Amino acid sequence: MTDERFKALLLELAHLGGLADPSQLVDTGRVKVGEVDVTIENGSSAAGDVMRFHVHVGDLSARGAPDAKALLKANYTASYAGSRFFGTVPLTSEAAATLDAPQASGMSAQELWAHLSQAAIEGKRLWDEACSQHGGHA
Repeated sequence: MTDERFKALLLELAHLGGLADPSQLVDTGRVKVGEVDVTIENGSSAAGDVMRFHVHVGDLSARGAPDAKALLKANYTASYAGSRFFGTVPLTSEAAATLDAPQASGMSAQELWAHLSQAAIEGKRLWDEACSQHGGHA
């Protein structure tokens, strides 16, 4: 998807969500899905063009080393094959579950919202699972 089409899709999403000022969504790609922040990225992977969702799942500075270790262990043991992994948000101490979804060139704002909603649910589930299996506290 071209950068221009991606920005247009974010503007459509802002309109769909009734945002008075869509500039922050377009500039950062960050949107709130229920109680969860998700950052949308126009990306690519070995499988082709993807829509990448960074689901902000927790604050590592508040949750401490056990959760950071759980995040790293989950990356090592889960074998997500590159389409799902954990990391930190640059310039913050937030943990993020990153999930990829195949891009469709004609994706609508409604379809993007459906992907965002699913990513938020799945990212939170993965985080809770990683913390419970690897010694963190979700």
